[in-house]
Amino acid sequence: MNAHHKTIIGIVTLSVVVITLGLVALADQSAVPASVETVAVTRANAQRMVLDLAPSASHLTLRALPADSTFALTGDIEVGGREALTEEVVAGEGLELRYQTRQRFGIHVNATDRHTWDLAMARDLPTDLALRARVARATLDLRDTDVRSLDLTMDIGRSTVFLPTRSFTGTVTADIGDVDLILPKDANATITVQRGLTTTQVSDDFTRTNQQYRLSGSGPEITLTVKNDSGRVSLSTY
Repeated sequence: MNAHHKTIIGIVTLSVVVITLGLVALADQSAVPASVETVAVTRANAQRMVLDLAPSASHLTLRALPADSTFALTGDIEVGGREALTEEVVAGEGLELRYQTRQRFGIHVNATDRHTWDLAMARDLPTDLALRARVARATLDLRDTDVRSLDLTMDIGRSTVFLPTRSFTGTVTADIGDVDLILPKDANATITVQRGLTTTQVSDDFTRTNQQYRLSGSGPEITLTVKNDSGRVSLSTY
């Protein structure tokens, strides 16, 4: 056996070992039950908040805290056995909160293995909200919050967003999935839908001009861009 053949055999053997270790790691992590991490960040002297959420695969709900709450964000994050949660908190008048789950070492074969993120945020704290998810079911009830901007990106899944009763700008991007947007009935809103293989369902409250859908109320100014490659976009009011 020459040196070239020995090198090839060595590479193949090493590859088999790495794959085997990955599968063993995955099996070990799958056996570990999900854990629940409690989030409780006080508002302190914060005058504005940046909230960045990045679950890998989850069912996420976000809503407003009671008016008398002293917290900026509370709730529970369920972390799977194959996941690791990272948390970043930058305190101060410009509060910054970032939460992200990542897959640990191993081959992730079940992208539908979802875990729950159940969070509530301060209702009167001006907030820039970002949500980035690979596979998710997200329900964002922003009606009683002071969210000023939204950047929602989802690879696969369904997102339902109740928009706030305040002036608001945002972008919603979905590769494959459904997007349900529910706006205040009195909003002065412009929704631009950039669609690929997408169907659009719109209530009678809206008027349409090309890719734009409008509400002509006397309430909050809302500007939103929706980019959906494949799925459904639904627009309605509350």
